[in-house]
Amino acid sequence: MINSDDSVLKILGQVSYKDWDFVTILDNGYRIHIEFIDHNELQICREWILPSITPSDIVKTAWMAIQAAEEHEMRENFRYRGKRIFSPHFDVDKMAEFSKLENTTYAFEEQMV
Repeated sequence: MINSDDSVLKILGQVSYKDWDFVTILDNGYRIHIEFIDHNELQICREWILPSITPSDIVKTAWMAIQAAEEHEMRENFRYRGKRIFSPHFDVDKMAEFSKLENTTYAFEEQMV
């Protein structure tokens, strides 16, 4: 276990991915998030709480943050018939309502017909 803000920053300073930056927030524990520039616009990703401040937890949490950020980008950029069908910005309540529609079918149901 490490015991200083400088140590957390030092460990995160050894993690690199593309030209993305890891931002550390100390507020009743440690949180990190990723920031990067995409199309000349600052992208700020969701925050991740560090479960503890061991080097392994810090590095593994940074890895999970990268995975989530990349998946978010994939969901924003993936298109089917020109539409963003897996957008990470869809409202979950609207998605729940859509799933109740009478004509909503699942791929496996279509295959069984």
